[in-house]
Amino acid sequence: MSSALDVDALREASDRLVDGAADPAAARALVVKVWALGASAADDLLADLCRAAERIAARTGAEPSAAELLEAVGRAAGAQHLRAAVESGLIAHERAAKVAAEAALDAEREVERAASATRAARAATRLARVWEHRSRRAA
Repeated sequence: MSSALDVDALREASDRLVDGAADPAAARALVVKVWALGASAADDLLADLCRAAERIAARTGAEPSAAELLEAVGRAAGAQHLRAAVESGLIAHERAAKVAAEAALDAEREVERAASATRAARAATRLARVWEHRSRRAA
């Protein structure tokens, strides 16, 4: 019964928030998103508890206690945090590899530009020598 009262209190607080907002439509949309996130989190937790209960019951042949369920869900949450950290690390590694590849490509382009400039300078030097040689012969 207290859970129903808590939900009613949350609804009243949400209504007061929307009624007092400068943009009630935006506030209502935000409240709906918050409620949806809460429902999703509750659904996920309930699904985790059900899976943990099934695993414990299959392993022991008896219904799990609340403490066993909480411990199993805690281990699952810890594993989820570890997976999230690994995934985050992989994403960071992929970004760093992409940045390094772009830097290598930029460096390669810069080397090619320098080589082109060197070839142009050599061609200009040859032209200058030819012009100087022809000028001396003409004189």
